[in-house]
Amino acid sequence: MKLIQATVSKAAKQIPTKYGDRVVLNCLTYTGEEIAVWGNPGDSTLTNRYPNEPVNLAVNEKGKYSVVEQVTRNATLPSPKSDSKAEEIKDYSQRLTKLYSHCFRTVSSELSNTDLPLESLKDIATCVFITTQRKFNL
Repeated sequence: MKLIQATVSKAAKQIPTKYGDRVVLNCLTYTGEEIAVWGNPGDSTLTNRYPNEPVNLAVNEKGKYSVVEQVTRNATLPSPKSDSKAEEIKDYSQRLTKLYSHCFRTVSSELSNTDLPLESLKDIATCVFITTQRKFNL
């Protein structure tokens, strides 16, 4: 089993499928990968999530994802969520920085056989970054 850190990109919604109603929670990893976590209707680990909330995902050997609740040996009450705008801005800017870094590495890797100057690679990475932000409402 592998653990992945992600952020909820869309609130969970119930969808009718050929196997009956299912709940899907869309998440975005820090590498920019979109992951759908499926569950049964009423599954509170999925339905109680809100957009931009950080979550831990587990992926099993079959590639199925599930949301993992934090469990510690020294159980304590969770600290109240900070209403501090500064903390929210800090978290958001860190996630965007990781996303931009991923975009730049991808562009540099894909265009490594070209003679483009660094400035052009930065411009292309910025375009990819902005497009990704818009597509996933970041």
